[in-house]
Amino acid sequence: MPAYSLFSPYTSFRDDPSAWAYEPPMLASSVGWNEPNFPEDVVLVQQIVNILIDLGYLEDQAATRLPETGSWDINLDRALGAIENKYLSGMASPFGQKIIANGSPLFAFIVHLAAGNANLVVRYSPVMYQLAHIMLPGNLAAKHLAIYLPYILQALANNGLADTEMVLMALATIAAETGSAAPVSEGISKYNSSLAARRHEPGTHLFDLYDYRHDLGNNGPPDGANYCGRGFVQLTGRGNYAKYGKYFGWPLDSKPDLANDPWAAAMLLARYLKNHESRIRAALKRNDFKSARSAVNGGTHNLRTFQSAIEDGRAFLARYLVNNAYANTLSLSGMR
Repeated sequence: MPAYSLFSPYTSFRDDPSAWAYEPPMLASSVGWNEPNFPEDVVLVQQIVNILIDLGYLEDQAATRLPETGSWDINLDRALGAIENKYLSGMASPFGQKIIANGSPLFAFIVHLAAGNANLVVRYSPVMYQLAHIMLPGNLAAKHLAIYLPYILQALANNGLADTEMVLMALATIAAETGSAAPVSEGISKYNSSLAARRHEPGTHLFDLYDYRHDLGNNGPPDGANYCGRGFVQLTGRGNYAKYGKYFGWPLDSKPDLANDPWAAAMLLARYLKNHESRIRAALKRNDFKSARSAVNGGTHNLRTFQSAIEDGRAFLARYLVNNAYANTLSLSGMR
């Protein structure tokens, strides 16, 4: 197994990595105050929270594991609130309600944290969420950032890229590549599919323009569709899937959908930036956004979005630093 597991602890794995599967637990219905609260769903949530307590993610509750009764109660609500406040700056639950459902930010987060996908013992400053929201605006992006930002920041830190400029670069890359701040598969466009394929004409298939892209390591159909862009950085091509799969010890070539796993997507983004770090840093230093973008994208796709995200992020941080300095000055004056 790799140092960080991509996979859920609720599944048994064979020795052959190609047989691994990512099968996160699923709820039959929502859990929380005034929700259906099917006993098997509540037990599952209690079990996941107890895994986090056992792993030390909630130090103050280490001696108070939750009774796995299958009934929603104040103890479960408080434990979920503690997780949200510590790791998500209290931003996952709307209106303060702890509602757990498939795809909800808080449930997705505790599942991935319990699975050991990342060592998220660091509490990120709320300013990082504010910065991310400035660079990736919109309600959908805000929802996704509550789940994925900790993984992105942790992956950058693991690769020595946790400084301001590279965080800005990572978030701007995500803004240009996915927009919604989620690891997703590439959409159909004129760049990857012929007009005939987009019209679904007989004998055609989507992503046909990628099939014989030898620069991507593709050897013909179905390589185009199998190795289309995925994740935060939109990893594309058989060659890249094989290269990064070998680097991490992950079966990306046989199971390319794993590139959309949140931790895998974050690490792929960070590693891709690391591989082009010198070029990116030099370009950002001289405000050459075109070169910085092409270092990752190979071209200038969504350059305007990329540049605007970095400029908006820099402007926000400048205001934040000025306001913080002013507040400190007033505080010191008051002490005198």
